[in-house]
Amino acid sequence: MRTRRTLLGLLLILALIAAACGSDDDSGGGSDDTQVDTREAISGGTATILGPEVRSLDPALVINSTTQGSSTINAIYDTLYTINTETDSIEPRLATDFTSEDGITWTMTLRDDVMFSDGTPFNAEAVRFNWQRTIDNPRASTNGQMFQVENLAAPDDTTFVVTLNQVNWQYWRGIPINSLTWIASPASIEAAGEDFGNSANVVGAGPFKVTSRALNSETVFERNEDYWQEGLPKLDGFTFRPVADQQQVTDTVVTGGADASFWVGQNLASQAVDSGMRSVTVDNLQGGTSLLFNQNKPPFDNVKAREAVTKALDIDQMLEQVFFSANDPMSTMFREDSPFYNPDMTFAGYNSEEAQQLFDELAQENGGPLVFDMAVSTNSENNALMRQLQTQLTQYENVEASVNTIDGPNYGITLFTGEFNLALYAVASPDPEPNFTQFWDEYPIPISHLMSDQANQAIIDGREATDEAGRKEAYDSLQEVLVNEYPQLWMYRNDQSAIYQPNTTGIWGYGQGSFMIDTFGFVE
Repeated sequence: MRTRRTLLGLLLILALIAAACGSDDDSGGGSDDTQVDTREAISGGTATILGPEVRSLDPALVINSTTQGSSTINAIYDTLYTINTETDSIEPRLATDFTSEDGITWTMTLRDDVMFSDGTPFNAEAVRFNWQRTIDNPRASTNGQMFQVENLAAPDDTTFVVTLNQVNWQYWRGIPINSLTWIASPASIEAAGEDFGNSANVVGAGPFKVTSRALNSETVFERNEDYWQEGLPKLDGFTFRPVADQQQVTDTVVTGGADASFWVGQNLASQAVDSGMRSVTVDNLQGGTSLLFNQNKPPFDNVKAREAVTKALDIDQMLEQVFFSANDPMSTMFREDSPFYNPDMTFAGYNSEEAQQLFDELAQENGGPLVFDMAVSTNSENNALMRQLQTQLTQYENVEASVNTIDGPNYGITLFTGEFNLALYAVASPDPEPNFTQFWDEYPIPISHLMSDQANQAIIDGREATDEAGRKEAYDSLQEVLVNEYPQLWMYRNDQSAIYQPNTTGIWGYGQGSFMIDTFGFVE
């Protein structure tokens, strides 16, 4: 029964991931217009904020990315901690530290002065309760990543202990980029039962409380007067309104119909800045959006077929025609400012002559052209991307590609069951851990396994490494597989932006593109 429920949960998680795949580029990517805003907001006032709707206010069910509505969840629950990307260390919030002496037993220290907004204590038992709920709930967005956890314990009010079943010195890095960072009041969960998250019945220790909730219409928030940070939040409250069309979002903010948006694409963020708005971008994600080859069945169980398609497609042309060259194209797995960047590990680029030669060789070997489908979700921009690449392939002989458009939930199931040849996908996070773990053949969600002993060992070595040099050696080895085996055609980075009116300030981002508004407000 447990296995069946877990499988169901993984399928539901994948549906959410599929819906988000590439979605930060509904409107483009890569902006140099983000301004450093050092102004401080005054206290008071109410704001209207736009962004993607969050389908539930239950934190366990939400993916921690603004494309999935995570910024709304941050307002209710705050975060355990974030990571300072300059010092590569924990920035304390509800938790002050998370350390281990052996890479297996991890101890989190919590603040002793925090209460949930319902007056119940925020303590280690509350954290344990929420994490155990993620393990037990197959629908939880982080359920598939809990395979490393052996035991959870709360020996006292400020000490939470996680015991892993394998050494992982990087385990602390994953908490701020998934739903484990959000802790709901156990009393509110138990009181609401199965209805928890479906209305305003949610309680956290964040800067705001929910006063009303109408799905797909608006969610209204008011200041949490008992918030643990003195002087925050700045706003008395705000109204969140979901808007799916990114051009409409941008136009509404620019024309004064809203004070901010948690998420727009990069070229629209540039448009907004050109119109006098301000923007903030989370642009530290490694990896990005790709075309994922299914190596488990023909034709892409053949590395020559993967190489042929990789070299046949002009990604710069696609980015120009679909995203107006706003996206940041990928040539390496890691950005140049990453400690794991290796200029020798560069992905193969567009080479039409070599591609045609490979298509001809494959036709001779297999007695006919290379035939495959290209799976994509119903997102309009993703469809435009895939159809532009399909058009490029028509210039070649001995290759026939069709586009298979699949609705969101079924797209996730399609990826999980392997019923595709090539699919739009994304693997991106500030650090290789935990998201790059999905390349590991023992990862419970078998979508992007590399089926490589070298890659498997590299991922283990990266987790077990105790210093940066050891991690770099491991990730150099992983990159060799990503470059030489053509498991995915990497296309562009996944940056996330928010825009806001010039008379406001204080939105900031963390993790893999999740925005906080505890310091957001109006300026004099």
